[in-house]
Amino acid sequence: GLHLLLTLPAGTEPEVIRRAGEAGIALSGLSLLRHPEAGSDVPAPDGVVISFGTPAESAFAAAVDALCGVLAAIC
Repeated sequence: GLHLLLTLPAGTEPEVIRRAGEAGIALSGLSLLRHPEAGSDVPAPDGVVISFGTPAESAFAAAVDALCGVLAAIC
């Protein structure tokens, strides 16, 4: 599989995840991956992790289009 880290404008991570879920796209928020004891001196950008397994060729383009639509509406 492949993982892609996409940074987002500040404050948009929850909305991107919510809207992506409504569009049938499962994303992981970057905030979930931060160590709970990370200090305030550690950068904490908004972002999502997009994971690709082996999508069906017929489904891949539609999923990318849907994600682009979500991002265009928010960012």
